[in-house]
Amino acid sequence: MNGIKRIGEEKNFTRDVPRSMVVANLHLPLEMAKKWAGTGMPLARLMEVGVEGLERASRSYRYRSGYDFGSYARCWVEHAVKSALKNWLAEESSSNTGDLREHSGIEARAQRG
Repeated sequence: MNGIKRIGEEKNFTRDVPRSMVVANLHLPLEMAKKWAGTGMPLARLMEVGVEGLERASRSYRYRSGYDFGSYARCWVEHAVKSALKNWLAEESSSNTGDLREHSGIEARAQRG
């Protein structure tokens, strides 16, 4: 009976690990949201998308890959925010026939880092 209880505890532990990694790294979506706040997309939406990217990173992260989770998650969060921003700007400027990059300033912000 003791062995069965131990297996159940391990299952709960493995389910809670991605959650704890997300909670410990919530500063990443905030950092990215602040970086892209001047683009017109609401800050709350930027944060929401960033947290979704962080959750995806925690689900797909493999510690044997050799990457630190923070570095790995930063790429996922940045990708999620940039993708959502690009889609949002495309919707906002659908009536505008100008180039999306010129309209949004994404290229200039990406080069500044």
